[in-house]
Amino acid sequence: MIISFWSPVKKTGCVTANMILLSSLCAIKPFGGRALLLENHYNKNNIGQYTVFQEYLDKVCENSAAINNYGMDGVLRKLTRGDTNQDSLLSPAIDLSIPNMYYFPHSYLINKEVYEYQFYYAMNTFFNAFNDGRNVIYVDVESNNNISTFELLNNSDCIVVNLNQSENDLTYFFENYGSLTRKAIFLISKYQPELALNISKIKRLYPFKNAPIFTIPYNVEFEYAMEIGRAQQFIFKNHFQPSESNKYFIRETSKTADYLRGKIIKNLTDRMFSD
Repeated sequence: MIISFWSPVKKTGCVTANMILLSSLCAIKPFGGRALLLENHYNKNNIGQYTVFQEYLDKVCENSAAINNYGMDGVLRKLTRGDTNQDSLLSPAIDLSIPNMYYFPHSYLINKEVYEYQFYYAMNTFFNAFNDGRNVIYVDVESNNNISTFELLNNSDCIVVNLNQSENDLTYFFENYGSLTRKAIFLISKYQPELALNISKIKRLYPFKNAPIFTIPYNVEFEYAMEIGRAQQFIFKNHFQPSESNKYFIRETSKTADYLRGKIIKNLTDRMFSD
């Protein structure tokens, strides 16, 4: 199953943070497969920065022999040689803190344009190798101006659309990307219920039709955990023993994760019986 996390607006959609949060919550309750996380673009504030200790990333980057076979660089090199074995393609990935979660960092060797070009031409081979009814592929998708973005959105089984409490941004989405609603889950990022444009008003003003819409509350402690590369440790700890200040955040995000996990199980079950 391929799940794209995307926003029509940059920076305020919280795409990377929401993808880490929901993929981690879904993986805490095992579904029998692996969760693979990757980006289709260069991003300074990337998945690795928020989930992996910086000391580990620095060590890899200092080792010229290791970096050649690291992350998507290693994967693209293997695919070029015709290697589509799952275990082989997993070897360049980083094991994340939650079991059966893997992250494929973007390239550290080639420039942005070359990486995006190579990713575009190799992505379907990569997806075909893992999209076998056992794995879930989460893709952090760039807003626009990327050669692979719209093909990813078209070919995804589910699109998690990340929005906010801005009338301009909500209007922009429905005027330009309303056709994506049919396979979308909507998130209102950094949600603050006290603002005038609350979730009830958003549902009333915009044509979500029957698409599910959830809120991801603003949470200072989660923001800090991401800054220091401990996002998953925060999620895991508070999922089982939430502090008083985090109970609302975990309750609301768990509703979203439970819905997404239900879609994942249904998709994988349907694939199992159809094969």
